[in-house]
Amino acid sequence: MSVENARALIVEDERSWQQILSEILTDAGLVVDLADNLDMALTYLRVHPHRLAVVDLSLEGDDPHNEEGLRVLEALGRHDPGCTKVLLTGYATVELAVSALTDYAAYTCLRKEAFNRSQFRGMVERVLANQ
Repeated sequence: MSVENARALIVEDERSWQQILSEILTDAGLVVDLADNLDMALTYLRVHPHRLAVVDLSLEGDDPHNEEGLRVLEALGRHDPGCTKVLLTGYATVELAVSALTDYAAYTCLRKEAFNRSQFRGMVERVLANQ
């Protein structure tokens, strides 16, 4: 699959993060699907394969106990096993990061408070080059 036809899935309930991530992924040549909740994300998984998915941990506003993003990672593993999964969260803990990497086969776990656009661009380039 060429990068021009490749898709990325963003699962994020905050509009500002949707815009930041969409801009970077579109610039990388990906067609971007946006979902702001679990059900919408599951619908996209059934319709298209994705090269990359960036999934927010909490899909219910600022609820630190909501972990619906992990259900999205789990569904990606079942329905789109070739997709590279990235967990994005404002509620990162070491335990969560380890779980995302080991239990859900995420490529990485990014913290929103430490997000760096150029580092994210570099990660996207590496992911696309290695697929």
